[in-house]
Amino acid sequence: GEPAVKLRPRRVRTRLTLWYVGMLAGILAVYFAGVSVLLFWQMSGFLKRLAAEDLETVKGLLYVQGDGGVGVREDYHHHTDWKQVRERLLEVIGPDGSILYRNETLGNRTIGGVPFAGEGEQGYSGRSERMSDGTAIILISRKYDLTGRDVLIRVGYTQNLILSQ
Repeated sequence: GEPAVKLRPRRVRTRLTLWYVGMLAGILAVYFAGVSVLLFWQMSGFLKRLAAEDLETVKGLLYVQGDGGVGVREDYHHHTDWKQVRERLLEVIGPDGSILYRNETLGNRTIGGVPFAGEGEQGYSGRSERMSDGTAIILISRKYDLTGRDVLIRVGYTQNLILSQ
């Protein structure tokens, strides 16, 4: 029959070149994977710190209204951090899942839907999510006692918001 076609190049120089190219490609792939993981890890740490500050600021400026809804204190205009927080996507949810407050930036969109069991109870809960209009966001949430009422405060960050920090 026909002789089997060999895929291995005959010349040593060609073989060595292919081996070097393969090794270099492998090393670069491992390097880029490592850098990506490190960047993601640093970014998530940065985001959690930023969100923790934002959530604490928001909590300090919210109050429970007579009708059970949540409002923002009138003196928030003078609070330096509030200007930053106003750019975030902000939602406050009651224990029954009802929306008690949304800021203007969020408008009539929602972030995160119905709270999952234990969301924000053991510190800050963070996850990737899509808003009701399909925009990809990173969502950080935490449960707070707001003058005797349990609320879940959520802060959402779009990619543009993260990159502008």
